[in-house]
Amino acid sequence: MHDDVSSFLQSPFDQRVVSKFLKIRPKVLGALEISIAITMLILTIWTGFLYLLWSCLLSILTGSVTVSAACSRNTCRVRISQFLNCFNAVAAAISIHFTVLTVRVWL
Repeated sequence: MHDDVSSFLQSPFDQRVVSKFLKIRPKVLGALEISIAITMLILTIWTGFLYLLWSCLLSILTGSVTVSAACSRNTCRVRISQFLNCFNAVAAAISIHFTVLTVRVWL
């Protein structure tokens, strides 16, 4: 009942944001983010670059929020998911930069 009331009270702009979000298959995207993050977590622990754990944990959080937003279709969750995905992309770029610097120092 709550989902019906909240979908009724959303503005047309919010409905457009949610419909565009659902077109990208967010459940698949979230599951992919979580699986890649778990792989990154295992490799981070195995290689000993423990300062990169924050990037793995952020990816797991982002994937979880994306799947949650896809299931609930709540405008607030969709926007939080979009923000976290952008933030996660920046964090991934920074962690790649740190990884390249660390590998250069080791070589």
